[in-house]
Amino acid sequence: MAAVPSSAARARWTSILLLVSGGSAVINLLFSAALLLTDVEEHPSFSEVFDTLTPLTYTIAFVDYFSYRLAPVAFLMWEYRVVRQLGVLGLDVGATPGWAIGWWFIPFANLVKPFRIIQRTVKTLGLESLIPLAHLGSWWATHSGRPEDGAPNQERCRSASRKNWVSE
Repeated sequence: MAAVPSSAARARWTSILLLVSGGSAVINLLFSAALLLTDVEEHPSFSEVFDTLTPLTYTIAFVDYFSYRLAPVAFLMWEYRVVRQLGVLGLDVGATPGWAIGWWFIPFANLVKPFRIIQRTVKTLGLESLIPLAHLGSWWATHSGRPEDGAPNQERCRSASRKNWVSE
């Protein structure tokens, strides 16, 4: 077990990145909705507010874009280490450390196998009371459906809002 380092630090960084990614995605979504739903005729001062918030909008989009790309890398590094640790202890989660990561990149199998490996990891570690299957399923459902375009979405909303100003 001494040859396999602890996964605690990676778990901590992964948790932080996932929280930052989720939080910035929600804020990005709210800003995008506000930009798309605001009518300039009813709120003429919106252009001043928009110009004031532009740096903040770009900062949030930047954080969203990069945290969304870094969080999966951190998660896969953590998963590799946990599966490796469990293997050293003689506990099987249904995959080797390499395949625990590899299944994420195989089309159609990546919809089921990684979830089952995480589910077996939770069971093997005895964390069912801390992480119920319903929470794990919710995590998996939200993970599988997020689009890949956080920052470009901001630009589309901004250009759509400016088009409204110019055309009206």
